[in-house]
Amino acid sequence: MKQACFALAFMAFAGCAQPPAKSAETTWRDGVYVGSNFTGLGRAKVQVTIKDGKIAEVKTLSHFNSKYGAKAYGVMEPRIVAAQSPDVDAVTGATYSSGNIRAAVRDALAKAAAPAPKP
Repeated sequence: MKQACFALAFMAFAGCAQPPAKSAETTWRDGVYVGSNFTGLGRAKVQVTIKDGKIAEVKTLSHFNSKYGAKAYGVMEPRIVAAQSPDVDAVTGATYSSGNIRAAVRDALAKAAAPAPKP
């Protein structure tokens, strides 16, 4: 039983322990990128538009969450655009869904990341 609880807790927080999406060495290439994240508690698929090296839009393409988790959608996306980072506060009562959105955006931004120029 303890192993099952540990496995469930690990799956729930797997997307939360990622490094920040952008650092001084990373730039984002302009374009439209799709990212997704799945945990045992839900899933999210997002589209991130990068314009002039900045997050111009985050759009949710699909999601599966509880009725409580669904309230994160439509709230998290503008927060991420405003912060220019997926590292924003979760929506109260929709912690796991907020984490799924952040992780899906990180996935899209990883695809948009351009390698740092060589010195």
